[in-house]
Amino acid sequence: MDNQNTKIDSIIRQHRNDPANLIMILQDIQAELNYLPSEAVKLVSEKLHLPQSQIYSVSTFYKSFSLEPRGKHKIDICEGTACHIRGAAVLMNQVSDELGIAAGGTTNDGEYSLNSVHCVGACAMGPVVVIDGTYHGSMTSSRLSREIKKCSSSETGSVCPDEEKDSTVIITERIDSLKKFKLLKESIEKLKPIDEPKILICAGTGCLAKGSLKVAEALSKEAAAANLDIPVKAGVKTVGCQGFCEKGPLVILFPENTFYTGVTPEDAHAIIHETVLGEK
Repeated sequence: MDNQNTKIDSIIRQHRNDPANLIMILQDIQAELNYLPSEAVKLVSEKLHLPQSQIYSVSTFYKSFSLEPRGKHKIDICEGTACHIRGAAVLMNQVSDELGIAAGGTTNDGEYSLNSVHCVGACAMGPVVVIDGTYHGSMTSSRLSREIKKCSSSETGSVCPDEEKDSTVIITERIDSLKKFKLLKESIEKLKPIDEPKILICAGTGCLAKGSLKVAEALSKEAAAANLDIPVKAGVKTVGCQGFCEKGPLVILFPENTFYTGVTPEDAHAIIHETVLGEK
């Protein structure tokens, strides 16, 4: 405890004991301790001459702060609109099942914390998952499972190793200009050809009402079980509604443009194993 208080006191002094720097002080304390323990709040209150209620008000207002111990590895799944329609809910359900925790929870062994976050500024690359601060665009179920396993086997610190060199697109900065977007688009097209195989699930209103997201989840799980790295993206459409609303849910295998209508979750196994793998 004395060592912890010494660290906190040092951080406060680095910010000149200035109450105006409260947020930065809390950020530095959390970076050091991985969360904001009650002892830290009390010490900050004493040093800055602020009521504890004000510190708790700030720390609970901003979602980035945590008053509970967080896992060694932090997994943030973006569920903003763009990522949601591309299957973020499928990824969230998958990770929740694999780790046995809901969004906002931490595993009993203290290894992982899972969070649902809103827009991370990389909508064009949805669904996006941020693992230990590293952005992973166009995330797939099978690749997400591999990333999590790499974290659990890591013995080199709290950041997951990046030994596997593939065509994964890593976004390291916010895309805040047209020039940056065009450069990112060009780099993606070099790594991921436009005609790359995909399984598209219509997420139009008609298909959603008939359970297309459940179909997407079932296809995602089958693809992951078969160790396929085919992105199962709910709602990836380049021409809008396909015009088969009454026949939804609609599944399209691209680039073959093979259409399946009236798909149910029970059809996922046959689509993956007979059509995708069996090439029927």
